[in-house]
Amino acid sequence: MLLCLAASPAAAVDWYTGSKPIEAPRSDLFNTAKPLPSTENWIIADAPKKAEPVVADREKAGNFSAISMRGPSATVPVRTPGLLIKRNGDETSTEYSAPEQSTQYAVDISVGATARNSLSTTVGFTSGAGRKLEQTGPRYHAELQIDAPCCFGRTISFAGSQTVQFGASAMLGYEWIGEKGSLAGYVGANMTNVSKQMLGTESGVGLQTSADMSFNPTEKFMISVGGTFSTLNTAYYSRAKIGVAVYDGVYIGPEAVLIGDRHGSQTRYGAFISGIKIQRLQFGVAGGYAIDRRRGNGVYSSLDMRAAF
Repeated sequence: MLLCLAASPAAAVDWYTGSKPIEAPRSDLFNTAKPLPSTENWIIADAPKKAEPVVADREKAGNFSAISMRGPSATVPVRTPGLLIKRNGDETSTEYSAPEQSTQYAVDISVGATARNSLSTTVGFTSGAGRKLEQTGPRYHAELQIDAPCCFGRTISFAGSQTVQFGASAMLGYEWIGEKGSLAGYVGANMTNVSKQMLGTESGVGLQTSADMSFNPTEKFMISVGGTFSTLNTAYYSRAKIGVAVYDGVYIGPEAVLIGDRHGSQTRYGAFISGIKIQRLQFGVAGGYAIDRRRGNGVYSSLDMRAAF
């Protein structure tokens, strides 16, 4: 007892007061247990750390938005080859192909000639009213036209004398786009100014309507029908085509055209090829024979071009 008291006075006090049983002092003299292993073999485990709340990295999110597909100002996209950005666990590369430009309007130019020394040129503008022309929606259409003697043959006009005619029209319409075709209808006004040789000039304004239908029952077959009608001189124009694909988007086949007004009429039978593309330009050519009892029969030809933007 005296030895225990001398070795550990605090433990003896605890034993005497009953608060804690006396323990043998941990020293080499009184410790008969095996020695603890060397500290070189100890395995120390760190206390588990409390998970920190996930906070969105606003700076990185802002950087990702700045180099997104459309860019920060929706103008010229930023291109950084080789840069990878991880978002929501997925890697996104900034190397991409620029999106296709929206086709919101188109310019159509048509030039036709006949053996009756007649040349007709038409320039048209069609707008999708802020939408793509490949989508269903409203349409705006404006057109300028000039018919004049030109090039070859002998001119015999519907009115019985050589003429130069200027025309203009403006129409509003709507076009329905489907998987296999489209249908468009327009209504508006048109005006003409006709200069007749030895007879002076005549002008007039009328109501004009127009309709166009295109149908592709299969990838290898197409049908197209369209026409216009004006109350001014009861003028009309209609065209029907049936084509077979010979290449991707290129069609050939027969066509029939009917043109007339209160002075006379003309019927055309021929063949066409359409869908020839060069960049944003699309071409079509046609030719055949025109039957016109008043102005005379003869061959005809036409060139159509469309530029979409």
